[in-house]
This record gives sequence, structure tokens and C-alpha cells, in this order.
Amino acid sequence: MTGSSAARGKAKKLVTDDLLDVAKHQSVLEETLRAHRAEIARLQIGRDELPSKFYCCITTEVMSDPCMAADGHTYERCAIDQWFATGARTSPTTNEPLASLQLIPNHALRAMIVEELERRGGHAS
Repeated sequence: MTGSSAARGKAKKLVTDDLLDVAKHQSVLEETLRAHRAEIARLQIGRDELPSKFYCCITTEVMSDPCMAADGHTYERCAIDQWFATGARTSPTTNEPLASLQLIPNHALRAMIVEELERRGGHAS
């Protein structure tokens, strides 16, 4: 195998590995959302019954693990992780470049969501 064909083979493997990683993240996101949607459906909570800040702008679902990105907006962790896994380095809300990919747990918002879901008889986790 010549040097250039070996390099092409290695590049193809990297692309394949990247695609597999994205597919894995997508699968995790879908499973997390399925479980969360089932809990919200079980509680019979309508979209207009909870504050808009409880919803992730990526998934449009009530968040279970809210975290703040460098843009100052809060997202469902698995959704923003998926956003980054696709190679995005911009804010999902503003489309502006992010200074950092660091995510900070939004404990205050999570506590409010958990409290409301528990008040409604849910199993907020």
C-alpha cells in the first residue's frame, strides 16, 4: 500500500469512527427523550402548563439535566452534547460561535423542574 492510499484508508476509518460516534450519541439522545416523554405523558402535562424556561430549545422537551453553555442559554445535556458531537461549535439559540464547549449544570433550574414534577406526582430524577 502506498503512502497516499494508506492515508486515504486512515481518513476513511476516522470518518467512519466519527459517524459511529454520532450515531451512538443520537441513540442515547433518542432513548433519553423517549423515557422523558413517557414520564411527561404519564403526568398529563400540557406544553402550556409549565414555564417556558423548563423546556430545552433543541428538543422542545422538559429538561431533566439542564446545563448552561457558553452562550448563557440552558439546554438538555444530552441534546447539547449531541449538538457538539455533530461538529457544531456555535450556539443552537443564536448560531454565534461559542467561546467554549464547557457545560455547567444548572442546579437551580433543575431543582425548580424537579419540584414542579414532584408536586404533580412525578418521579423527577
